[in-house]
Amino acid sequence: IGRQTKDGRMVEWLDYRSDTARISDDVVAPAWLGLAIIAQLNETGETSWLKKSISWFDGGASSVHEHLIRSAEHCLRQCDSGQLVTSGDGVSTEKTGLVALFLKELLPILEHERDHQLVRKYQLAYERMKESVSRRLWDGSYYLAERNGKKVGSRKNPHRKIDLAAQVWP
Repeated sequence: IGRQTKDGRMVEWLDYRSDTARISDDVVAPAWLGLAIIAQLNETGETSWLKKSISWFDGGASSVHEHLIRSAEHCLRQCDSGQLVTSGDGVSTEKTGLVALFLKELLPILEHERDHQLVRKYQLAYERMKESVSRRLWDGSYYLAERNGKKVGSRKNPHRKIDLAAQVWP
């Protein structure tokens, strides 16, 4: 966790010799971090761990609970108005699915911590993601992917009718 910044981003790589780091704006690392923490909590049942103070990469420290929230907030900042995750190629079906899973898995932990305001916020974001994926990315046969601004993986495409990565998460 010590490789997470206060705004929820993650250190992509760190060169200890020169003390330089690359901070990623991508949504994948914070979502995977969140899912890893949740898996640990689910496996051990040790919820007191949520209160443990962990350092931020850019100074200071906060609870594991706060690291989870900062991860979720960073992920949501990467979404468009329909709660679909955007990346360099356009809307990412795969990354949207990953963030949706993270939010869904985070809800019981927030309920346990009685963080009702965040439960409502993340439940709504999760529901909007599901609705947007169904409305914007389902062509009746397959889930679409965007590659270089074009929708692919559709029954309407003469080639590449199924984009495998876009099918997995939804």
